[in-house]
Amino acid sequence: MRLESLLQVLNERQRRTFRLKTRYQQGEQGAYALVDAAGDAFVLKWYATRDRLVQVLARRELLERLRSAGYPVPVYEVWGETDEGAYLIQRALPGAPSATLTEAQLLRLLELNTLQVGRAPEGARDWPREVVQTVLFGGQGYCEHASLLHHSEETAALLRQLQRLVRQHQDAISTPVKNDIVHFDFHPANILLHEGEISGVIDWDGACIGDAAFDLVTLFFFLYEDERLRALLWRVLLERSSVPALSVYVAHMILRQVDWSIRFYDRLTVERFLHRGYAILSTLTYT
Repeated sequence: MRLESLLQVLNERQRRTFRLKTRYQQGEQGAYALVDAAGDAFVLKWYATRDRLVQVLARRELLERLRSAGYPVPVYEVWGETDEGAYLIQRALPGAPSATLTEAQLLRLLELNTLQVGRAPEGARDWPREVVQTVLFGGQGYCEHASLLHHSEETAALLRQLQRLVRQHQDAISTPVKNDIVHFDFHPANILLHEGEISGVIDWDGACIGDAAFDLVTLFFFLYEDERLRALLWRVLLERSSVPALSVYVAHMILRQVDWSIRFYDRLTVERFLHRGYAILSTLTYT
């Protein structure tokens, strides 16, 4: 469905005045900036399959739990489905992402991460299935093994090393059962800053229930080049988790980023993430 047609239908049904402004260049999902007649800003997310609506509503429950604790997350305004897919319109949060963070901003993110702990609803859990299975058998659209197997002997050997690491330590994250809300893509591009303060955490499409320490491992991976922030994050991770559990999370993140860089970026990006992956594995070895 053309977005203009979708907005026309929504405006008629909901008595709203949304109009398309632009498409966001960052991010892998279809996300579009909207504005209404009052000048308020919104974000439209479009999903090509109708079954995503169930996931949208499940995420909404998780985000409402976080918001009630003071966590800056988007408000879901309108959602639904068409014959061609599902849609979500949420209020835009102020601010913009930054590739770098200050120590004060990182400390605030650590505070927010503690709000994720134990805040999920009760129910069945499948954590850490996704983290483990992607490394051992590959993921759907990400954490693909073929890219590493075919890129070079080095990347093929790295995949085997990551698989050994996960097989050795996977039981470490099965017990005790965690009841945290996990963002699952917690990196600087999804963290908004406004006037130097954390103003929002966005793009909760992968949100699930599990171990909130996984989000800190994701952040650790992306902030690794900043030695001071890296050291601070690693100290916190060792306080909140164990080396065996962190080993599994690190293996997943290395696979995720090396695979993605091979398939979508240039040789220098691949080499950068390979170098970073080996450095982090060395950190595990000498901890």
